[in-house]
Amino acid sequence: MIHFFCATPLQIYTSIILAETDFQKEEKTIYLIDYFHGYEDYLSRLENIHVFNKVKLLSLKTMYDRIKTRKNGIFLFVIWNIYYYLSSSRLLRALDIEVENGDSIFFSYLEPLCLMLARVNKKRKLHLHFMGYEDGIGAYTMPLDRKPGRFERFLTVAPYFNKECYWVYRPEYVIDSCEDSMLKRIRLDYDDKLKSDILSIWAEVNRIHIEDKYIFFDDTVSNDALNQIVDELDCLDDSIIVKKHPKRMDDFYELKGYNILAPQSIPFESYLIGNDMSDKVLINTFSSAVINSVFMFNQRPTIIFLYEILEDDAYKYRINEVRKLIEDVRIIYGECKYKIHVPKSFEEFRALLQIGTKCKN
Repeated sequence: MIHFFCATPLQIYTSIILAETDFQKEEKTIYLIDYFHGYEDYLSRLENIHVFNKVKLLSLKTMYDRIKTRKNGIFLFVIWNIYYYLSSSRLLRALDIEVENGDSIFFSYLEPLCLMLARVNKKRKLHLHFMGYEDGIGAYTMPLDRKPGRFERFLTVAPYFNKECYWVYRPEYVIDSCEDSMLKRIRLDYDDKLKSDILSIWAEVNRIHIEDKYIFFDDTVSNDALNQIVDELDCLDDSIIVKKHPKRMDDFYELKGYNILAPQSIPFESYLIGNDMSDKVLINTFSSAVINSVFMFNQRPTIIFLYEILEDDAYKYRINEVRKLIEDVRIIYGECKYKIHVPKSFEEFRALLQIGTKCKN
């Protein structure tokens, strides 16, 4: 049995591709985790395409907050970690997660549920195969494996931090110096059935036609950083639309009067299957959807990356890796590399927006 655990629409998208290509003959279960907007809507859609033997919903956000954040204080943080550590088998039964000897487990990040399965695997000697699969640019800018922190050493067990192998769309751009056997390529040669299944999951795509020249991709950076950006975007008037991050639960952009690409839970990659973005301007801090327009679909949109002008720790600690990936994208663009912009200041960003618009200084 293959188990796909999905906490974003892109993970669902990738799971469908893997399920219909390399794991077509295997029995498969897909789990939809409540970390993103509209996750329940996918239950019936996935059941209708008959790609997975089982489709299940998982409510894990409360557990995740207790284990991964310290907003309620260090004491409760430690207590909850110990509780979940000691209760793994019981909690998996309560969640209706059944694994058997030799099953394969797909996760794209360090999810607490993965730790529970690793503990049960060790306790019951199940010989589970823990696989990693791409969920955006992290695969190309950060090590695929990482060492546990000081506190984590006491509560984690292998292979929580080290997967058996990693499935990515473009292995040649992964920064990690892995053995060749560790990296598997996710296929991009979609047949008609696979395209049909993907488009039936995101049927709304067939009704969407983006007239706007500019598309801004929301990110999980601070609202202070976003305020800086949207102040500059105001000059684009009605020629811009916002693709909200699937994990954004507030009305940040609606309150500022921006048009939203809806529904929010559509992965941009599903839209790219039948639409060429080469005449659009994609504005983002450093979005996987924007990178995937190049990596997965070989399109050549104009792209403005804003990571250099934001004071955000999410990019500071991996800035060299991010810069390296942008250079790789420029090489892919070849003679069209002039379409890649990385402003170093808000003044430079403002100047880019004013070209071809009605903006005034």
